[in-house]
Amino acid sequence: DVYKRELLEGVTYGMRDCLDLVRATGVHAEVIRLSGGGAKGAMWRQLCADVFGCRTTTTTSTEGTAYGAALLGGVGGGLWPDVPTACNKVISERDQADPGEACEAYERLHHRYRDLYPALHRWWSAK
Repeated sequence: DVYKRELLEGVTYGMRDCLDLVRATGVHAEVIRLSGGGAKGAMWRQLCADVFGCRTTTTTSTEGTAYGAALLGGVGGGLWPDVPTACNKVISERDQADPGEACEAYERLHHRYRDLYPALHRWWSAK
């Protein structure tokens, strides 16, 4: 369904904006781990890989945020010495997607997406 894809593209561009903010601090990930209901679909996993410009993967855990908080608690409680060790001990990856041929097109389209906010903001604030 074309509308479903457009909706997912918009959401993924918003996530890309957040990722760009993280990247601007000097943090660069080689792999982005996806969780939640959308990550179950191969189409969205590929879309994320194309829009983010890096490999995406899902994990065997479906509870991304809660699971991450539990891991941080385990590190804080001394169960593991650091976050990378905790992740390596308990997280395993399963479905992966690498950036494909659409990556360059999504890069160009992301710039258009980012230009929409200031253009629409002026329009809405005039009303």
